[in-house]
This record gives sequence, C-alpha cells and structure tokens, in this order.
Amino acid sequence: LRASNEILKKRSFEAKDTTALASSYFFSGNLNLNDNELDSAYYYYLNAERLFLKKGETKTLSNVYLNKSTVQLVINDFLGAEFSASQALKFYRQNENILGQYDAYTNLGIASNGNENYENAIQYYKKALNLSTENNINQDYYLKEISINNIGNAYLSLKRYKESIKSFEDALKNKDIGKDRPSLYATLLDNLAYAKFKNNEKQGLESLFLK
Repeated sequence: LRASNEILKKRSFEAKDTTALASSYFFSGNLNLNDNELDSAYYYYLNAERLFLKKGETKTLSNVYLNKSTVQLVINDFLGAEFSASQALKFYRQNENILGQYDAYTNLGIASNGNENYENAIQYYKKALNLSTENNINQDYYLKEISINNIGNAYLSLKRYKESIKSFEDALKNKDIGKDRPSLYATLLDNLAYAKFKNNEKQGLESLFLK
C-alpha cells in the first residue's frame, strides 16, 4: 500500500493534480496513524488539509480534520484537537454525514474531558448519543453504549457517582454486548464496579470485578 501510494503521490505531483496529491497525503496520514507514527501522520494530514482547502473538497477534508484531531488527542494537544474536531463537525454537517458528526462530537467530548471541562464533555457525549439513538448508526459497533460509557466516565471525574453508576447500568442493559463486544462489556463492568466502590457500595464488588 505504501509503495502504491508513493507512486500515486509522485505522479500526482508531476501532473499538478492537486486533488489526487491531497488524497495521497491523506492516505499516507492514515497509514502512519495505523502504525502509530504520529509525527508523520500529523505532517501528512497538514499537507492534505492545505490542499483540500485550496480545492474546496469538503467531504474528504472533514475526514482529514477528524483524523488530525485523533492524533492531537493521543499526544494530549486537547485545544488543537478541539479545534480540528470542530472543523470536522462543520464539514460533516454541510455534507449531512451523521456518522462523521457522531465521531466529531465524541472527539470534542474527549478533548473537553482532557481539559477537565467535564460538563462540556458530557454535553458533547450526549449529542453523540442522540445522533446514535435517533439514526440507528452502526448498531453492530454499539455506538450508543460507547457514548453512555463516556458520559459515565465524565460523571466519575465530577464525583457524581450515582449518575455514573446509572450510566454504566443503562449501557449494560443491552445483553448482546458480552457476546458481540466483550472488551466493551468488560470495560463497562469494570467502570460500574469502580463507580460503586467510589460511592461506598461494597456489596457484590469482588464478583463484579472478577466477572
């Protein structure tokens, strides 16, 4: 894939095909992001962003901003991630991309959470939750339950343990998670047990953690 993309990049540059060159930069960014080569990924996303802005290619540009925000979240650049996710959200709205809007709201929530703006994080997570609930997007991936888990974690940070417990319990009402997404199921169980521990609820904690 890398070799093919390098050929595309070279030919696009020689042909002065801005859109194709921007696409090759975006693809290079994705390859490096998947390999956790974050500096390189960010470099390529910046180049793709510059060229897509020049051409007004908003559909792919929204994905560039989203992935750029993901890199910024990993390196704890929460203010930068918030700006990039906001740009992604703007273009996803223009193109009526619901799943993209969900991802942008989620990244905005993570950025706010990283900046300890937990109330803002909850509002962003709730907007993502509403999108997943109202539009039934990616049900197999359990986006609704992921959003509820995010909300519960923000409540944990605010020491609002009862609301946190309710969030995790609400997500666990979907009985298919354990079979389809065992890692998410384990995370929810662990978070529920920890929230109960912080709320001084001792009964059944050991079995919950063990489960």
